[in-house]
Amino acid sequence: MERVLDTFYQGLKFNPNHLPKHLLIDEFKGTKDCEGAMCFIFSDAQTGKIIDILDDRRNFKLIAYFQRFTQQARKRVQHVVMDMNSAYGKMIPQVFPKAKILVDHFHIIQQISRAFNQQRIRSMNQLDKKSAQQMKDYRKLKKYWKQLQKKHKNLGYDHLKQFPLFRQKYVTESEVVDYLLTIDPVLKASYDVYQDLLDAFENGKAQPFFAIIDQLSPLLEEPFKKSLRHLQKYRKEITLSFTQPYSNGKLEGKNNLIKVIQRIAFGFRSFNHLRKRVLIQQGLLEIL
Repeated sequence: MERVLDTFYQGLKFNPNHLPKHLLIDEFKGTKDCEGAMCFIFSDAQTGKIIDILDDRRNFKLIAYFQRFTQQARKRVQHVVMDMNSAYGKMIPQVFPKAKILVDHFHIIQQISRAFNQQRIRSMNQLDKKSAQQMKDYRKLKKYWKQLQKKHKNLGYDHLKQFPLFRQKYVTESEVVDYLLTIDPVLKASYDVYQDLLDAFENGKAQPFFAIIDQLSPLLEEPFKKSLRHLQKYRKEITLSFTQPYSNGKLEGKNNLIKVIQRIAFGFRSFNHLRKRVLIQQGLLEIL
């Protein structure tokens, strides 16, 4: 396979005069011969088409790479969508002087969801496992975590089903969640904040979203508040993301594809071979 890649496929054509107006950027774990710990990938936000894959995500490498494009091409870029990686925030203004940075929608929700899930785990671990009742509650919080993570409006309110840890009686999803929230008042308060943030995000309103974070109750535990306040570091970028339709979803899909290719091939020894294989699969390389 590696000999075929080297013999029959030419390299990716580089056009220094063109870049899309809207870019998606991300990273993934590459091969052992990569210069950096993580590889860098970027694509067109509108079409999802991969533009290139680099073997190093460090800023000085990215700056050197993007400066190969003409200043006119780089000035054409209007938006760059990224995760909450502060390092990229320093690199982007240097190479794309007119671009605005947006934080990917998925990573905003991920940050909120993780903060609440970690609170659930802390609430579990504070229960007395020597107490029969608290041990039952511990198991319920552990088993039915998915119900707690759901948007409240998406819970089943009418459909009765059996939940094994509820003594086999028929209850709704909503009743399960209602019970779980009686176990710990801090968990209940955290759940309310979590749901309010999900609603504000879905409504696309940055001001109510950050108002919730700015006015967190003293009842909430510090680790939960710290996780949410991390979003304040990206207030400007997140606020802009509420006004734009671009998301890293298309690029996350490419990253999942790369993982599949690596798994099927039992790993690649060479970054160049992995890069070629991905570009071939995407129809971006031609046979010589």
